[in-house]
Amino acid sequence: MPILIFAGLTLSLKQRIKSVVDKTSQRYAGWHSEYCVTTSTTPGISDPTDIASIMDLACRQDSVLILGFSRQDGKIKQKVASKIKPYFRFRWFDNAKLPLLQNSNAFADELCQIVQEEDKWRERVMPKASKDPLLLPRFSFRCKNKDMWEYASSYGDPGNIESTLTLIEKFRKEFSRSLSGKSCWVDSSELVYDYQGPRHGKALCPNTFKYSSRLEEGFHYDVRHFSGRAFNLTDADETIHYQEGKGYLNIDPHGHVR
Repeated sequence: MPILIFAGLTLSLKQRIKSVVDKTSQRYAGWHSEYCVTTSTTPGISDPTDIASIMDLACRQDSVLILGFSRQDGKIKQKVASKIKPYFRFRWFDNAKLPLLQNSNAFADELCQIVQEEDKWRERVMPKASKDPLLLPRFSFRCKNKDMWEYASSYGDPGNIESTLTLIEKFRKEFSRSLSGKSCWVDSSELVYDYQGPRHGKALCPNTFKYSSRLEEGFHYDVRHFSGRAFNLTDADETIHYQEGKGYLNIDPHGHVR
């Protein structure tokens, strides 16, 4: 069962939202709710204290949507989102709609719209297998257009899901290959990303999630050059790793070289 985490709430806001959700729970069939209270006196998510609490709660679930509440400015909210989105599905609640809490049904209607959009996203976009291109490390995989990963994190526009699916299909046609009878990805610099190798190594949460999808334990890519030449690979920290010819490097979906 997916978990809807209400994050950034003051204690009083949590009580108000929980009261509405409890009264209208039948409208969110298939979802369970959890709540993270901020250390601040106003709605918002502070870094690192609140983020650590949210991550800890999310890591103990199978799959989550984190719904953030905040009166912070745009730059702070952008920074907060950047800490969460690489691992978990995250979206901000529109502050202009908080007055809907005065009417339980109106607030429930808004939550229903969010949950319905997320159900569609989970069905059609959320990665469900190691062969999904969204699991590739966007920082390392070399291609001109990286919109696919960004669109997969977007929300609020009904057309985003279709746009994401179009980008994923285009990506598959351009970079999916079959080498020696095995499916893999080959980027524009002819680096082969093999996702079917033996699983090994144990990642720590939140690195065990991407797009709220729990990754298979030990999952990573074996990266080598198509022609067996030496190559460089840039990781998520912008560190450049050099590999001699006919060798390979291990990299996880978040761009961390093992």
